[in-house]
Amino acid sequence: MQSLPEFPEPLKCTLRRNPESLKNIHEILEAIETYVDDSHDRRCLLKCRECGQLYFYKFLEFVDYENGDDPQYRTYVPVTSAEDAAMLSGLPAWHIDKYRPAIHSDWPKGQDSPSVFWVGGGKSE
Repeated sequence: MQSLPEFPEPLKCTLRRNPESLKNIHEILEAIETYVDDSHDRRCLLKCRECGQLYFYKFLEFVDYENGDDPQYRTYVPVTSAEDAAMLSGLPAWHIDKYRPAIHSDWPKGQDSPSVFWVGGGKSE
């Protein structure tokens, strides 16, 4: 894989400035373009309703056919344009997870609720 393009940290976005806002991430972000829309795999471009910051969004669910406790993983990569998001939409899931900074929402099997947190950037480390 070639080197990853870097995206600036969204310092003005409420999701970065206020860690408590991550609890309401789905109320703060709105979908403006969809690239993949499957029940277990979704990729789209989101925009912060408060500041306009763009985020590439990847959702991946692993179906547990035996117990029904499906692990779910979400990644939100702050991007500077719709073109950046379109580029990310074509990458394999494991490549997208390497981008920093990013918001991750991990809900593994057996956990009561997801863990939502920033990876990379000044405030998360």
